Amino acid sequence: MSQLNCHVEHCADGFCLVALTGSADIDAHERLKKMLAPVRETKCSKVIVDLAKLEFLTSLAIGELISLRRSLRDRQVEMAVCAPNSYIESVFSKVRFSNAVPVYPSIANARLGFSDAT
Repeated sequence: MSQLNCHVEHCADGFCLVALTGSADIDAHERLKKMLAPVRETKCSKVIVDLAKLEFLTSLAIGELISLRRSLRDRQVEMAVCAPNSYIESVFSKVRFSNAVPVYPSIANARLGFSDAT
């Protein structure tokens, strides 16, 4: 499996795009926590976590995403994830992840989802 990476882009329209790539396996758990820490302090009003290039994730990674969502919600920042592959989508379905965090098929759908919620 490939190494976990994270790219954070703060967009001018109030969105923060967080792209996770590689594998969020057990060996990458501490790295994931460190990479997501600055996102918890974002000045943006909406955060989209793009999983399009994430190959794999563990329950620990799911826990980190839910923890991030809670931290952001406490600061009135909305969050969604988008573009999970079929494996990750099936894991999300099994653990009912979408009950805690909105999941969209693409970044464009996530942006529209935020628009519909306001």
